[in-house]
Formats: sequence, C-alpha cells, structure tokens
Amino acid sequence: FFTGDGLGQRTISSLWSWIIHPFFALFGKFGVDFTYSMMLFGFLPILIFSVLGIFKLLGKYKINKWGKLFGALFYVTNTYLILLIDGGQITLALAYSLVPLAFYYFIESIEKSSLLNKLIASFVFLGISIFDPRVLYLLGMILLIKLLFQFFSEKRFPELIKNYFLTGAIVIIVLLLYHLYWILPAVFAKGTLLPQAFGRVGQAEFLSFANLGHSLFLQAPHWFKNVFGKVSPLSWEFIFIPLLVFLAPILKKKDKNIAFWLIISLVGVFLAKGVNEPFGGVYSWLFANAPGFSFFRDSTKFFFLVALSYSVLIGITVDELTKRFKWQIRISRWKIALLPLIFVLYFLILVRPVWLGKMTGTFVKPIYQEEYLRLSESLRSDKDFARVLWIPTKAPLGYASPVHPAIDAFKLLEKRPFASAVQGTYELFNFLRTSYMGQLFDISGIAYVIYPFPDERREELKQDNIDYYNWYTDKIANFPWIEKVLQSSPVKVFKTKRHQDRFFVAQNTWWVIGSDDIYSDLEELDGFNLSDNAMIFAEERPGLMEKIEEVETAGIILNKKSEIDLAASLIDQEEFIFLAEKLDFSPSTGPSAGHSTLRDEPSGSDSTSSGSSSWWKRETEDLVAWRGFLQQKYGFDNRDFDYGGGWAVGEGNLKLEVRSEKLETGEI
Repeated sequence: FFTGDGLGQRTISSLWSWIIHPFFALFGKFGVDFTYSMMLFGFLPILIFSVLGIFKLLGKYKINKWGKLFGALFYVTNTYLILLIDGGQITLALAYSLVPLAFYYFIESIEKSSLLNKLIASFVFLGISIFDPRVLYLLGMILLIKLLFQFFSEKRFPELIKNYFLTGAIVIIVLLLYHLYWILPAVFAKGTLLPQAFGRVGQAEFLSFANLGHSLFLQAPHWFKNVFGKVSPLSWEFIFIPLLVFLAPILKKKDKNIAFWLIISLVGVFLAKGVNEPFGGVYSWLFANAPGFSFFRDSTKFFFLVALSYSVLIGITVDELTKRFKWQIRISRWKIALLPLIFVLYFLILVRPVWLGKMTGTFVKPIYQEEYLRLSESLRSDKDFARVLWIPTKAPLGYASPVHPAIDAFKLLEKRPFASAVQGTYELFNFLRTSYMGQLFDISGIAYVIYPFPDERREELKQDNIDYYNWYTDKIANFPWIEKVLQSSPVKVFKTKRHQDRFFVAQNTWWVIGSDDIYSDLEELDGFNLSDNAMIFAEERPGLMEKIEEVETAGIILNKKSEIDLAASLIDQEEFIFLAEKLDFSPSTGPSAGHSTLRDEPSGSDSTSSGSSSWWKRETEDLVAWRGFLQQKYGFDNRDFDYGGGWAVGEGNLKLEVRSEKLETGEI
C-alpha cells in the first residue's frame, strides 16, 4: 500500500525497497514523529555519507582541505540533490549519497587487492541496491569507463580484468544473497513484472525535461518549485559552475584523474538531456537497444554522473586556486581567506530559495497541517477496510495504512475500466462523472474521495482555476453514489454510499464478447449490482475464453458482437498474429512509406521491412489518447479490446504485407 497503486498492484518495481518502509513505520509505532525519524535516518545520513565519500575520493587525489570542503559542499548543495530531498525522494537521495563511497572503495579494492576494501565496497553497493538499484547501473557505467580509461592509459589489461572481476564477483554475490528474499518469489510467482509502458521510447521523450543548458549548468529542470512538467528557464548565476569545472584541466595540466572525470562529466551532461538536441536520437537508440537503459525514462538520473564528476573537478579547481592565491581580508580581529569566502557566498546564492523559504516540499512548513491531522484521526478511527482516492495525487501529509490504502486518481487512469470512461483528453478526471462510476468504486473498495485545494506555492492559480475547483467539488458532492461531505475545503472529503471489503464473492460470472461500454447499459437495469456480477472481457487477451469451462454457471454476453466474434475468442493463443507487434509508436515518412512487410520466421526475427513506414501502432495503455485521436480527427469512437496485441494503424492508401508460417492457403 506504500509503493503500489493501492489496488493490489503486482509489480517488481518496488519489491526491492520493501524493508525500508517497515523500518520507518517501526518508529511511528513507538510514537516517534515522522519528521524526527526522517531527519535522523534520512537527512543526516545523506549529509554524512556524501561528505565522507567526497572527502575520501579527493583525499585519494591529494587535494587540500579547501578543495575537499568545497567539493563536498557542492555535492550536497547542488539543485538536483536539493530537489530530491525537497520532493521527498529520500531513498534516491540516500543512494546518491553512497555513490562516492562505492566508487572509492571499489577502486581501492582493485588497486590494493584488499579483501577488507572488497567487503566494504560490497556492503556500500548493497546499501545502494536497497535504496534504489537503478543507481548500480550508473555506477557500473562509471566503472566501465574507468576500466577502459585505465586500459588505454596504463596498458595492463589482463591484470585489470582480473582485479575488476574479483571485486565485481564479490559484490554481485553479496547483492544476490541479500535480495533472494524477493527475487525467488518474483521468479516463481511469475507475472510480477514492470509496467509494460516502461520500455517505450515515448516514455523517454515525455520525461526528457532537461536541455543541454540544464545538464551543463547542473540546474535541475524543475528548480526550484519542483512542479512536474513545468521546466524552469536557465538562471544566469549557474553559468559559473561549468567555468569552475573546466578550469581544472587548465590549472592542473596532464593529470589522468582530471581527464577521467572530464570524460564522466561529458557523458553525464550528454545523457542527462535525454532525447533533446543535440543528437537526441542517441538517447532514444540506447533506450530501445541497450540492456537495462530503459530504467532511465527520466534522463535527469544521469545528473548523478554530472554531480559526482563536477564535485571532484570543482574540488581540484579550488585546491589549485587556493594554493596560488592566498588573499586574505581582515574583519575585526579575524583574518578570512578571500577565495573560500567568495565560493561560500556563491554557493549560498545558488541555493537561496532554500534559506529564503521559497521551496515547496520538505524544506518548508507544509500547508493545511491541521486539516490533514484531523483527516488522519478520522480515518484512523474507522477500523473497517476502506480505500481512499486522492485527486489528483496523494498529498504529502495524506494518511495511508493497510486498512486505508491510498489511490491516486492518476493511477486509476492506468486501469482499463476507468480509462475507458474518460471523455476526450482535455479533462482526464471526467471519468468520475460517468453514470456507472459508483459501481466501479464499490467493487474497488473506495469509501473516501479527497480533493484538496491546489497548493498555491506550486501553482499560479487564476480565478478560473479556483472557480473550477469549487464547481467540481460541488459536482462530486451531488453524485448519486456519494453519501455525504465529511470535511469542507481546503481538504474536502467525501464518503461513498457503499464499498466492498478486500475480498468478496460475486454471485454471477459473465464472459463478455465486446467492449466495456456495456457498463452503461447494465447501469440502467433496475437493481443491478456490479459486485454481484463478475465481468470477464474475453477479448482482453487470447486464451481467456478457454477458462469458461472452469465455471459451471457462467453466462455469455454478446455486446454488439456476433457469433463469429465468439468463435474468434476461442482461437488458440498460439495462432494469433498481431500486426502491431513490430511497429513503432509513431509513423515516419519516406520512399517506402506506403508499404510495409511483417514477417513471422522460426528464428524469431520478426521485423518490418527496411526503409520508412507510415504504419504505426497504439496499445491498451494508450486508450485515452487513442480514442481522443479517433474522435478529433475522424469523428468516431472505439473502445474495443485488442487481445493485448495493440492496433496497427495506417492512414491513407497504404498496404501492410504479412508473411507468417502460421498462415497457410485455405486456412483461416
């Protein structure tokens, strides 16, 4: 209920972090305020690990105290880490804090062949894997570049490979032994997968918010209000960061360590901008083809590389400058080094939204504290199971527990029954106004609907926005399936008339051939309750209809379909050929745009013909956008299921040639 969608989501994307939540919840059981436990086990370790790691790394390069201090200071005050903490992404920030230590001990274990260093490196890597295993991929990239760099600069490849292999093997063994507690159940349970849309190149395009300037200046694209999708313009003061970074090779020439970290910085800057120009196609290609790269839908994760390399290079720059320019100023009886004072003032200017109280997350006092406290007390007093729907997403102070799991309205859009109820694409939450929504909320176990007033610190509200909020909350209050309003604005809470428990048994089972627009028709039947009728849509995926033999009293409904469609639902799933399977999500144009070939060969090398193709595809996850496209451009609607294979789309006079061993002359 903490990391899923509140509806029993089965996904591997959060299993590795299971141990973290009981750890923090334990202190809550003892009455420790979450703020204090977060400061003690979140903010403080982030600060300690970050500073310790940078100090050790720069100490390895014989950097003086000022260089270490400002290298570490930059690592903990750059905009990327500050927004991670302010946005509540504490586990990712903890993983960030361990990266310098992990790199340091890994390299130390290679250079000194020390078993102790290998074990320390293994446990630091283990810590990162618990907080966010994606960061191991980033570390792997740094270490791979380090291996190649050493190979070309030191010419001792066999020895390097041996040392890297030994340390890497110990690290991997430690990681596997610890994570077996969730890997084995996930393997045997099957079906516990990452969301299907995670691997789409379109996801990387949608989430590439940083441009080249953001990554070069290490200015987080959402700095400083941290509002998703609202990219901040570049600020002039950040221009001095790359100047400090690239002064290092000028002040200290022919240094291999500087050359290595310059390579890391350039790789990080290039990848952090995602699919944006220049050469945005490289990121798209890596996302689609490089193993594991699809974990980085949000390209700003590569700020890890930028922040680490910049911190090392800034430390070297400060080290060289303070050695050459030992200017001092006298204030009263105190002599103060001028250059360090300038750097301190500069870093304070960069993060001024923090100390001026302009942030919108954990660095400032939350809004509506009394209202959320009153809400949590009310929910805690309700001992019966009931889910809580938050519009649009759960507030930072929103209450959640195993008895009252929280659901985001945005997450509901990933569920077919709710997505198919959306009309158009302008107002995504209009599915709430659908006539049968009360029935869906009933079987979903949703007893509370909460719609807080928008945070004016994060959104520039106009009168139209305020009027809309008031109009929509009034609309919700008058829905026939809403019983009463429990709490008024600014945190408005509604109670539904009825909801089911975690588990309930439907009296009837129906196999439906056709789309789920049948809900509207069923709602008009007197006394119809969806909780008494299990609806199985046979066209959702192949093979579902075969299960009908297992239910003795099942019925079949043909919803605007014929007996031919019923027969088609009984086709063996191995016989299906999905035309959309090998198509891209966007069309292209070119000499061969009017013709495309799909092949189904024994080697599994299904592919479209070479050349461009104006054929493209849409899948179930695109239902809202797909219907909107059809309605706006062609004036018709489609809510048919796709058997899980997607729709192949071609506009104009096109031809799609299909060749498959499954097709033989005279057979259907």
